[in-house]
Amino acid sequence: MKYLSLILGILFLISFGYTFFENSETKEFLSFTVDIWMYQLIYFLIAISQFYFFYKRSNEQKKNIEI
Repeated sequence: MKYLSLILGILFLISFGYTFFENSETKEFLSFTVDIWMYQLIYFLIAISQFYFFYKRSNEQKKNIEI
């Protein structure tokens, strides 16, 4: 389950990076049209949060192993 966070984080980070190569001013997010910068911010925050959850779960497992 913790690796799901890592995989999602990587996918969102790839999607975030891909938006820099598209020639678009707006994107669809949850059926709303948003500015490309807001779209990038949303995807970046989701990617960072997924990496944080992965890091947090990894540390919890290490603490449980040490005990």
